[in-house]
Amino acid sequence: MVKEFNDIELRQDLESNLKIYLYFFSTGCGPCKTTKPKIEEFGRNINDIVYLIPSQEAKELQQQLKVSGFPSIVVIENKQFTQGGIGEKEIIKIIDGESN
Repeated sequence: MVKEFNDIELRQDLESNLKIYLYFFSTGCGPCKTTKPKIEEFGRNINDIVYLIPSQEAKELQQQLKVSGFPSIVVIENKQFTQGGIGEKEIIKIIDGESN
């Protein structure tokens, strides 16, 4: 399931047992433009949740998770950080590993 960022919804989803993928992107970023469609397709094919979070939103969340570049992905399961990555190659490696 793919969702646009909503702070209240995200807080509720974090209470679930689902794995949550937080995909941070910038609209002017070339690698973000190529990974975003892949992330959206990935999200449509899993039972967990993928949040699409534009760089100009959720600044506090980005600081808490130490997001330092775009595109970035952070994976949370059972309210715990499990993995993350910055850049197209790292993101593709994570979602490909989850798809298998």
